[in-house]
Amino acid sequence: QENTPLSEVPLQCRLAVMAIEDRDFLEHSGVSPTGIFRAMVRNVIKGRWAEGGSTITQQLVKNFFLNSQKTLRRKVEEQILAVLLETRANPD
Repeated sequence: QENTPLSEVPLQCRLAVMAIEDRDFLEHSGVSPTGIFRAMVRNVIKGRWAEGGSTITQQLVKNFFLNSQKTLRRKVEEQILAVLLETRANPD
């Protein structure tokens, strides 16, 4: 499998991914409180873990460093690592 550098991915594709997966990608620091709240409400309504409220950064952390277990511990670890990753990648 060959990796395509991000600079070679058309801007419209990158914007589409952000629009679908994480509308607030450029606004949060790795974790989206509104996304978490929205997911919690939907999970309560459905009575199960139907949605996770993950940002793109959290999805990256889960796929590269953690696993897909649906546990509160994994979710907290994912959030901590996402904030650390964003902080180190964007050290304003």
